[in-house]
Order: sequence, then C-alpha cells, then structure tokens
Amino acid sequence: MEISRRNLLRSAGAGAVAIAGSGAGCVRPALVDPQHPAATTVIGPGGWCWFQSPRAVIDGRGELWIGSSQGSGAPTPGSVDVTRVDLRTQRVMVRHRLAVDRVDDHTSPSVLAVPGGVQVGWAPHRRVDWLEIGEAGGPLRRITRPGALTEPGRGTSYVSAHLVAGQRWVLYRGESFSWNLLTSVDGTSWTARGLVVAPGVSGHRPYVHAASDGERLHLVVSDGNPSEFRGTGIWCGAIAPDLTIATASGRTIGRVGTAAVQPRALSALFTGRRGADEAADTDGWTCDLQIAHRRPTAILSQRDPWPPEATRISRWRHRYLWARQRGDGRWTVEHLAWAGGELYDRQPDYTGLAVVDPADPTRVVASTNVHPATAIPLVSEVDGLVHHELFEGRRQGEGQWTWRAITEHSSVDNLRPVLVHGAGRSVTAWMRGTYRAWNDFDTDIVARIA
Repeated sequence: MEISRRNLLRSAGAGAVAIAGSGAGCVRPALVDPQHPAATTVIGPGGWCWFQSPRAVIDGRGELWIGSSQGSGAPTPGSVDVTRVDLRTQRVMVRHRLAVDRVDDHTSPSVLAVPGGVQVGWAPHRRVDWLEIGEAGGPLRRITRPGALTEPGRGTSYVSAHLVAGQRWVLYRGESFSWNLLTSVDGTSWTARGLVVAPGVSGHRPYVHAASDGERLHLVVSDGNPSEFRGTGIWCGAIAPDLTIATASGRTIGRVGTAAVQPRALSALFTGRRGADEAADTDGWTCDLQIAHRRPTAILSQRDPWPPEATRISRWRHRYLWARQRGDGRWTVEHLAWAGGELYDRQPDYTGLAVVDPADPTRVVASTNVHPATAIPLVSEVDGLVHHELFEGRRQGEGQWTWRAITEHSSVDNLRPVLVHGAGRSVTAWMRGTYRAWNDFDTDIVARIA
C-alpha cells in the first residue's frame, strides 16, 4: 500500500500508518521548548541545491551571507542572489543579484568568508563553458573552461569554495562531466589544476562534498548519480596542498590533473547493492561533510526498497547515516535517522537532507517527513497532510540519537537545512515552501538566529 505524502488524510492518524520495522506505537514529535522560543526570519524567495558550498557564512564583521536562486513563484524567477543579513537586528540589509538565469536550484551560488570580505561564485548548470567568481558586491570574473563541453562534458555547475593552506580552492563540475579544481592566492588570478575525480565509468557523474581542515581538502564521493548508477557506493579521501590525493588512511594514490583517481580507489564509506532492477537497488548519496572538532564528519543518505509489509508514503524508503573519521583514519558509520520519502517521483534520491553542526559533530539537523526515530509519517494538524519537518538530533552514544522538533504541524515543507556559526551566533537556515522539481520550486529561505 502506498500513501502519497500530499494526500495522506489526517483521519488516518499517525498510529494507523506506522511503518513495520521502525518501532511500535504512536510517538508524537517533541515540541520546541516554550521557555526558549526561536524567531524565524524570512530572508526572501530562494532555494539551493546541495553540492555548492558553503551556502551560508558569517563574515569577519559578524554578518550573515546566504547564496540562493529564486524559484518559479518568485518576483524574479531564476535570479541568482547573495543576501547579507544583520545578525544583531535580524534584518536583510543587501541583496546582490549576480545574474538571472533559468529557474534551477543548481545555479545557487557559494559564499566563502575570506580575509577582508566574502567570495561568491556560481555556474549555470547547462551547456556553457564558464563559471563566475568574485567578491560580494563587486564585479564577477568569468572563467572559461572550453573542455567542459568536450564529451562527456555537459557544461559547468556546482561552484564549491574552500580555503586550503592559505589559498582559495574552487571545485566545480565541468571537464569529463566530473569535478575539477581551480586555485588562487588572491581571488583575482586563477590557475586550472585539472581533474580531481575521474568517473569510474565514462559518462557517469560522481558527486562530491568537500570540507577543508585548513591544510587538506577532505572529500566524500559517490560512484555517480544513484538514479543512473546501479548500487551506488560512497568513498572518501583527501587532497594535500601539493595536490596529491590520498585515501582516508593517508596512502597517496593519485594527483589532481595528472593522475585523477576513480571513486573506488578511495576508502569505502558505504557499499551499495545492485538488485534485480533499479527499484530493488540499495544506493547511497552524499548529504553533507563538515570538519567538526578537527575531524571530517559526514551525513549520507541511503535509498532501498520498502519491506513488503510496510505502508509506504512514497515509492522509495530513505534513511540518513552518520559517518565520522576516527583517530586511526578509519570511519564510524551508523544509522542516524529515517528520512522518509523522496521529494518527487522523478528523483528517487532527493530527500529533505540533513547536516552536521560544524561546532559539534554529535549534533545534526535533519529534514524528514517521518519521525526520525520511529518512521511514523508526520501528519500536520493544520492541513491533514504529511510534510517535511526539521529535527535536531543529539548523539548519546554509539548508534543512539535523541530528537527534538524544530518545526512541526507545518502547512508546507521544510527542506535542506544549513548550519553556520560565527561572531558568537548560531544560525539554522533552510528552504520553506513547495518543491516540485529542481527547476520548479516555490520556496523562501528562512533562518533562526541564536
């Protein structure tokens, strides 16, 4: 039996749709502590994909910067924006428009706090041979990459920016339909370093999350898009300042540009399984990677078939996995939470997503349309429908997490959270609204500032 998350009737009741194997009983999400209320600030219309990073930063002056792209119902559909927020007054101060492109959440820009300012960058996620990088509020420099249109390349996308050993590094998808690296000392002159991840199979597209510990750039990498690559696995490693690529244990296996590595040459985090057909596969994808307490910590998503006896709220079942590197280089990977159903049918692996707190690896924020501990669908008392809500999770021990609702009984979805710290402030930002597809969404960016 399958129940649409849009059409689940309130009269069904949470207890009537308990999912087998997820724990018995009707468990209501915990309420936000009324003694510590948190005001939600509406930043404005916008959305984001989840492979550009950072999506939000707090700069050296203590101001919040958020990159986003406006969706279908926005005043300027397709506008690529960077917004500055005064954390003290929680007011939007400036909205910089970088470009107006087609409606596409993949065009959302990255924002990187650098000495004296904020670097922004974006790419248009279509068959063009350029990306743009510059300082917030200033002109952008267009960097052309003709090889991004050479087969199997399909253009440029996903500008992901980092500081490594005092230099600015930008990852983007371009040449070979995979991830390449640009580096710069000052943000003005950029050097192309070449391919970072070589597709394991030509035409497939690995997906990367990256995070810098100051001296190395850590990576988690998928075999490809899990809706295309059967039994998608997740792998991890790191790039040193000399551009050598190493496994999680530190063994050098390649070099950016001259000896890019395939995903499976890296250390295994998650091994997918190929079933009789796509619907029977177990596939992984990456959600987030942070350097928390000086070690890389990641969240992965897993998609697998529903058990035969389960009451389904979508076509596929999802869960989040928490992964953290230990002192010996190996990783702990454990079940974190039930992630509910996909956002829409044509993308089986699009979940609400979850993120690690960069200040505390044992704290996460997850978006899900089922209770993260019990998998009971979240039926809103407002409209009787199932919506994605946000939960804060805290790790109490190995494989043990407790959960507190951040949002509840919403009339729209709460998706793709981001956590950022700085200037004595903690900010949780997310997309709130209706998400129909990557090129058709009507969401606002909202934030809670503590």
